[in-house]
Amino acid sequence: MTITPTPISLGDSILWETLHPGVLVVRFVRPDLRRQLDSLNIEDCDLYHELQAQVIEPLPERATVVFNFGLVERFPTAFYQLMVKLRSAIHAKHGRVILCGFAPEIQEGLEILQAHRLFEIVHKEEQALLHAHNHA
Repeated sequence: MTITPTPISLGDSILWETLHPGVLVVRFVRPDLRRQLDSLNIEDCDLYHELQAQVIEPLPERATVVFNFGLVERFPTAFYQLMVKLRSAIHAKHGRVILCGFAPEIQEGLEILQAHRLFEIVHKEEQALLHAHNHA
């Protein structure tokens, strides 16, 4: 049986596709998302609403979400707060989060924040997909 990936869907700030049942890949398509994160409250920002509507709400139980940051050049604190909030929503559905594709300078900041305690972080999307399939 061959599994056909869903068509790629493009939003204002993200591109997403299901590569395998229960494995969703979300790629950020803008190098600087600070404007989409600009709000006093994370739940009021444009990027949160886009991710909530396109990823979190339709996400099936026990799915793995791979977030690919390959194009992202700026990772402000608000972005990290957003990811923590998304992690909680995905975990509420008994799902799993894998982050990948960070630039070296962002990776250094994540190490300072000890993000590895909250997130599974790998270098490349291929590694993330391998981890998703091996732990399914």
